[in-house]
Amino acid sequence: MHKRNQKKLSKLLFAILARNPFEYGIVPDSEGWVKIKDLHWALMQGDAFRSLSVRGLVQFFELYTPGRMEQSGGRARALPEFQQPGILDFSVAAAPPVLYLPVRRRAHAHVLAHGVRVSAGREWIILWPDRERALTAARIWDSDPLLGVVDAAAAVAGGSVLYAAGRKELFLARWLAPDWIDLPPLPCAEEEERRGKDSGKGRGRSARENISEVTAPELPGSFIPASPPPWYDKSARKARRKRTGKRAKRPLGKR
Repeated sequence: MHKRNQKKLSKLLFAILARNPFEYGIVPDSEGWVKIKDLHWALMQGDAFRSLSVRGLVQFFELYTPGRMEQSGGRARALPEFQQPGILDFSVAAAPPVLYLPVRRRAHAHVLAHGVRVSAGREWIILWPDRERALTAARIWDSDPLLGVVDAAAAVAGGSVLYAAGRKELFLARWLAPDWIDLPPLPCAEEEERRGKDSGKGRGRSARENISEVTAPELPGSFIPASPPPWYDKSARKARRKRTGKRAKRPLGKR
């Protein structure tokens, strides 16, 4: 990587990690650590480093070791003394009436039935107050993303606490009930495909048995001449040599 690009990337990463990660849809953990995959996802929202892979970003931290940042175990952070004061302090705040939640297509049925909760690797559910920014972020992993509309007032009334991150660029929650999320339906073709996959679960054994019962059609084999050439039959070769006094011609591979 050229030195100019190294300096440019280092400045951008520092701005994300130490100044305002929420502008890029990233929420560090309580110690300021961010997964490098999430950092890469943030970089993909711009055009400057679209050719940079996750592996290339890891190598950047390993080889160039930016002085104000550190990386360990697939995570990176700005050193605590360089972090913006209060950047990791989230406070309860009044949210706009509507917030937006990007949802992966494969999670559509689960969100409709059970809502959303934090998982082992995620401390927060990230909600966007701006629809266009939510779509821009979601398009990094899906060209045609699903965007759930969250009724913020109903969520607060139902007991879910909403926290503001940064200058209210993002809102954070621990759980959301399905009744508070208005999720658009999947297209008909995708819905039928998902139902087909669901109905096929647990029946793999019978399906294999059915496949094994199908008789494969008999296919024609290799061409075998009715009478083999002289070089395939030793006795024919000898008889010809005895009759003509000449050796039978054989292909180059047989000589």
